[in-house]
Amino acid sequence: MLACSSSDTENQTSIPATTQAATQATTQATTQATAQATAQATAQATTQATTQTTTQATVQATNQATAQATAQATAQATTQATTQATAQATTQTTTQATVQATNQATAQATAQATTQATAQATTQTTTQATVQATNQATAQATAQATTQATTQATTQTTTQATVQATNQATAQPPLSNITILNYTKFSDDSINESLKLQESKLASRKSSIIALLFPVGVLKSEGGFSGSPFNTMEVVLTSTQIDEMLSSVEQWFEKDSCMGKDSEEAYWGRQEALSEYRTWLEGGADVASMRGVCPETRVVLVAAPPEWTLSAFHYTLLHEFYHAFQQDLETEGLCRQRSEMPNKNTVWMVEGAAHYQATWVLKELQGDTSSNYIDEILLEAYNGSQENGPIIYDNATPLAGAAALRLMIQRGLLAEQAVFDASLFHSCDRELVYNSDDADMTFIRNSWHLITKTDGSYKFSSQALQ
Repeated sequence: MLACSSSDTENQTSIPATTQAATQATTQATTQATAQATAQATAQATTQATTQTTTQATVQATNQATAQATAQATAQATTQATTQATAQATTQTTTQATVQATNQATAQATAQATTQATAQATTQTTTQATVQATNQATAQATAQATTQATTQATTQTTTQATVQATNQATAQPPLSNITILNYTKFSDDSINESLKLQESKLASRKSSIIALLFPVGVLKSEGGFSGSPFNTMEVVLTSTQIDEMLSSVEQWFEKDSCMGKDSEEAYWGRQEALSEYRTWLEGGADVASMRGVCPETRVVLVAAPPEWTLSAFHYTLLHEFYHAFQQDLETEGLCRQRSEMPNKNTVWMVEGAAHYQATWVLKELQGDTSSNYIDEILLEAYNGSQENGPIIYDNATPLAGAAALRLMIQRGLLAEQAVFDASLFHSCDRELVYNSDDADMTFIRNSWHLITKTDGSYKFSSQALQ
């Protein structure tokens, strides 16, 4: 603007003022110079508006501008900027974070747009170029403010959603119809994780289960004690903890549709069970057992000695819960009769399947989805046969039974999935489908131990697979 004023002065002093023609020429030149100066001033004002600078030239131009043009342009620009910034910023989100971000952005946009519009409006002209510059500056400021508000709101909203999703993903929901009384050193989350994985493998589930998981100390004696067939360990639980645990079991029994019946039989059934559990807890029984107190009501008890690793604890838990998931263990009639025969399948099938599935699930829980569980099952059965001989009923039943089931699978007598999903134990197939008197089942019982070690892995011999 100062440069334009200097140019006007030079043009005026270089023209004589003695004649009328000279005066007209001067006027014409002055008009042309003024137009050029106005155009230059407008361009400079536009540049000053978009770069948000208020130089000395703007100050001088502001003093020369009319108050009316300033007021009108300022009001128009302020209204447009405020309306656009507020509408665009507040439509993105209604959360508190967005409202705050929008208010800040609107204030910034209004201040920027007002400053720019004022600078432009207070120049020596209110031509279309000035209006256009004001609109462009306002639009640019509003767009920047809206983008900033949207980004802030989106970031906060996304962060809140991410935190919520993470909490929902990491939180372990309770297992359906399973109550865990955990007094061990192992976390509830690790227990939930293992049981939810196991439960997901089942074809169906009917049982309602309560589990008593408690610590014991070092071994005191082998062979059990009065009322307990289990080894005797040092008692770690306090009398208060034992009372708390049994009180919880009693309350759970009373709510159960079978154990909680209002009958003398149900009452004495509850009392007998609670008395047995108290004997084990107070005596330090090294128990790992599942008790079927009703056809679909199961109690799992696991004593955890101090040397147990998480893997050892998980395996035992999975083994006993597999028994709790087996649906036909309380079936009477012909199933019960055949289960009590000398050559019965029940004992080694029931225990063998629990060992088979628990070994498989534990491998997956540890991230191993290969077939290594088969090699481990056969290795343990091989070692068991070397120590205890080939009679399946005289051996470590879970180990021998798991190997026998594997031999049935490889010989095409049994689908492995029936073991994995426990459907083998829905309708007493172990006795009613697989008749223990059949030649195939006799062969399985007599050949489960025919395992050889080849190249570091364990397989059935050709004799077992013939």
